[in-house]
Amino acid sequence: MPLKFSDVTIKLQQSGRANNRCSLTGVHTYDRGRESPDEQRTEVFQWSNTVVAGHCAGFSPGSSVFIEANSGFSYVNNEVGDMLRPERSANAWLVNTDVHWTYPVGAAKIHGGFYLQVEGGKYRLAEQFQGIRDFKDYQVATGLYIGTTWKTGPNLEIEPSVALTYPLSYLPALEPRLRMAWHPGGDEDRTVSAALGIYRQTVEGINDERDVGSVFTVWMPAPVNNARSRAFHGLLGWQQRLGNFNIAAEGYYKDLHNLPVPIWSVIARFTTSLTLADGDVYGADVRLEYQRRPFYAYVGYGYAETTYRTSQGNFGQWFGEQLQSYHPPHDRRHQVNVVVALTGSRAKANLRWQYGTGLPYTQALGTDSFIRFTNLPDVRQVYGNPRFLFDRPYEARLPAYHRMDLSAAYDFALPFGALTLQAGVLNVYDQQNLFYFDLFTFRRVNQMALFPYLSLQVEIN
Repeated sequence: MPLKFSDVTIKLQQSGRANNRCSLTGVHTYDRGRESPDEQRTEVFQWSNTVVAGHCAGFSPGSSVFIEANSGFSYVNNEVGDMLRPERSANAWLVNTDVHWTYPVGAAKIHGGFYLQVEGGKYRLAEQFQGIRDFKDYQVATGLYIGTTWKTGPNLEIEPSVALTYPLSYLPALEPRLRMAWHPGGDEDRTVSAALGIYRQTVEGINDERDVGSVFTVWMPAPVNNARSRAFHGLLGWQQRLGNFNIAAEGYYKDLHNLPVPIWSVIARFTTSLTLADGDVYGADVRLEYQRRPFYAYVGYGYAETTYRTSQGNFGQWFGEQLQSYHPPHDRRHQVNVVVALTGSRAKANLRWQYGTGLPYTQALGTDSFIRFTNLPDVRQVYGNPRFLFDRPYEARLPAYHRMDLSAAYDFALPFGALTLQAGVLNVYDQQNLFYFDLFTFRRVNQMALFPYLSLQVEIN
């Protein structure tokens, strides 16, 4: 298989004498896959992530105030195209520091905190019909929040809070939030929860609607009229424990505004010209767990529907109306997860099955030839470059995704620690799940096929 991947994780932890502890964590991951096993083809998709973070927590000397502090750096990168000089590349990075405190006052708790962060990114797009586009930017943001948690009775807990966020390139904004938890009849095994809140963000991920199944993303600050994306979230949930069963259900709704989306173009090309859209999301999750050693089982089902609405002049020219309503490419309607596990004193076995209905994509309306007339070419000899013309955005759906994984492990005791031997199979029944589809060549690239593996893990005491 034309795959290459690696992961490195380092963690150091130290505990102080007065209920204080600090830790330092470093993570680096790298994943790369070629479109074809053919060594002559050098087109690749690759991603990398790097995180270095420190965390300290404990009580301040001589008081009951609990303080947490974090500081770190994170970097994410993705590239598509030739292995030595990819046509598309984009990255994003973040340097952050935040401090949180909790102070008990009788039966209530007052909590608050602040953060300071610098985030940025850049991208490079050098493709046919595109021209070379290079962009990089960074921004500084700060904010603080304060809230409280108290019980209004033996069975009801309320947590109101408010956050002030201030990216220095935008106007400051207040974000009120409210969370509640209620135990009917005082039964701790039965909980009704609810949450409301307003949230904003400044960085957006832009995808390429030409790439059927591609996961290349360009990260950029909210670029349209300095309007940050804003969302109102509402959630209502219920959880019940019945013996060895745990049942949970949640319903949610999101009202979305100022979402930057690419301006639709009939020409198949990556565009970072954006406009604003509004939208809404509603859905529900249901989970059922059963646990009685050595057996564990989990079944989860999720339903979601996401709709965007935007008005663009090109829509009026092609479709007769400027306002279009569509489901964006991350709108997965149904999703199912099943986990079954058996755990003994030294041995364990796991089965996992996933299913998800197809994601939306934009179909091709037709093709034509693109000819540059800057030098008045002889059209009898110059035939141009073929290109696709797009239909309405995201009107079609990809095939469903599903996969089963199996694994078994056994622990061996060693004089200096322990050794774990694990064997497993990913994609047991070799399902051909779509990864990428090239509209220009009608070439399909599937995700990982049946993949057996063997691993050794050594723990040193």
